[in-house]
Amino acid sequence: MGRSQMTTANQIRALRIERDMSAVALAAAAVLSRSHLEKLESGATVPSILTAYRLADALGVEVDAARLEALLPDRED
Repeated sequence: MGRSQMTTANQIRALRIERDMSAVALAAAAVLSRSHLEKLESGATVPSILTAYRLADALGVEVDAARLEALLPDRED
């Protein structure tokens, strides 16, 4: 399964493992509680835009703008 086909939860976990980071280390680097990171990695919740940027920074990757659009509320133009 390519990264584009992975869920956000799977991507977070896969990137963390690739970088040999513990959940505690990633949570600290992204300024999140460990329990919140566990919810994100299990798919129980999706990251806010701020959390997505914090995770991306901590993992050394860029945020996918197309995925961010899915997190935004619908708005009328």
